[in-house]
Amino acid sequence: MVKKYINYTLLLVFLALYSNAQKERSFIREGNKFYVDSNFAVADSMYAKAIENNPNSIEAKYNSANSKYAQKDYVGAITGYENIIPQLDHEMAKAQSYHNLGNAYLKSQKLEEAIEAYKNALRINPKDADTRYNLAYASSLLKKNQNKDNKDNKDDKDNKDNKDNKDNKDNKDNKDNKDNK
Repeated sequence: MVKKYINYTLLLVFLALYSNAQKERSFIREGNKFYVDSNFAVADSMYAKAIENNPNSIEAKYNSANSKYAQKDYVGAITGYENIIPQLDHEMAKAQSYHNLGNAYLKSQKLEEAIEAYKNALRINPKDADTRYNLAYASSLLKKNQNKDNKDNKDDKDNKDNKDNKDNKDNKDNKDNKDNK
């Protein structure tokens, strides 16, 4: 009798787990359909339901990060990619996630972080031409911004020097006027 009860309990547990896995797959498939149709908000809600059914679903988390990126929610995408990268076992999936993380950082104007993400992707997959291109692009933007900042700082210094010279000239003129009175 006890053995029959244990077998029955195990069967129920198995069916419950199987049912949740089926629901998760169903939500991911639905989300993928909406994603392909460019309905990213609904796709993301489907991925959220899949994650609710299986909080360890890397596929649902990755797809959710992609849908957030497509909705221009770069902060949400960054958070999503950063959370799943340590959980990935497959190196090419990890490289692609780093690439996507770099893209999200680039769109957020966080150039140093984008460069580091692209470098991480290239450490795993050095032959990825798209990542190499994005790394070069982000590096050139960073250099351009640094040069612009240096020019702005130089202009600020020049303006301050010119103002100081004008103030000194005004002070000298005032002194000369006092001496003439």
